[in-house]
Parts: sequence; C-alpha cells; structure tokens
Amino acid sequence: MTDTTYTAAWVPNDDPARSLDVASELAAAWILRQTKALGIKPVLVNQTQDQWSMGPDAIRRLSGICDTVTDRGKRPIGHRRSVLAYVPRYRDMHRALPYARDGALAVVELMSDPLSGWAMETHAVNLVDGQTTRDMEPRPANPAGRPPPRREQWMGQQVRRRASAA
Repeated sequence: MTDTTYTAAWVPNDDPARSLDVASELAAAWILRQTKALGIKPVLVNQTQDQWSMGPDAIRRLSGICDTVTDRGKRPIGHRRSVLAYVPRYRDMHRALPYARDGALAVVELMSDPLSGWAMETHAVNLVDGQTTRDMEPRPANPAGRPPPRREQWMGQQVRRRASAA
C-alpha cells in the first residue's frame, strides 16, 4: 500500500449521462472547500490551455483564480496545495501529485485513462455518492467494446462542438 500524504477525491467516469460540466463542478466545489479548510492555494492541472477557455465553466473559473499547470506552462513552486487534475493522462497525474503532498487532490476521470486503481489505493472520496473508494468491481475499459478514442480525437470533438455551438 502506498503512503498517501494528501486527501483524495474523484469523479469517476462511470455514467455516460454525466457530463464533464457536472463532473467538473463537483470536483471544483470540493477543491475550493479544501482550499478554505486547509488555508492553502489551489492549482489546476490539465492538458492544455485550450481547456481554460473552451472547457467546462468550472475549469474556466478555476483557471482565472488559481495557479495552472500544463505540459508546456510555467510551473508554480511548492507543495501543500489543493489540486484539481482535470481529465488527466497518467503523466498529468505524475505532475499533480507533488503539489498535492500534505494538501488535497481531486480528479475528473476520463475513461481512456482510468484511475480506479489510484482511487482504491488512496481511498479517494467518490464525489458523486460521497462514499470512500475501497474495493471496486473492475470496469470494462469500454462498455461498447470499441477501443476508447485517442485523446486528440476527443479534444478535437470537444473543440468542434464548442465552435459549432457559438
């Protein structure tokens, strides 16, 4: 078992009807509560800056009030932060963990990068039902039997959808 030095929470991608907007709102609200309770600064860890302007409302709001970390961006210094990792790839999780040390980490999961093992290992609170994640039944990688879309394809679909909605 891993020695976890942070409080963990997640929004699993286990319900196709749950939008990323709803998942992001749950995670952002939890992170802001942790920020206030612990008296620490929040950090948003995500893949690209595009998510700050074209992502869910909660991500757009957080990007304006906290430090942000992407693959290419400037990285804040220090640890003991409340961290929201928005649809992280495994390398994004690796980037988020040092900031969360002695703080808090919330994750919005994407099925293409499942994090149920992390959630079980850290006993993360499921922000949908409020239960601590212990042992879970393994979820199929893709219930439809198709391989999950590559992240670039998914991001392109999100960008096209937002552009056509404008």
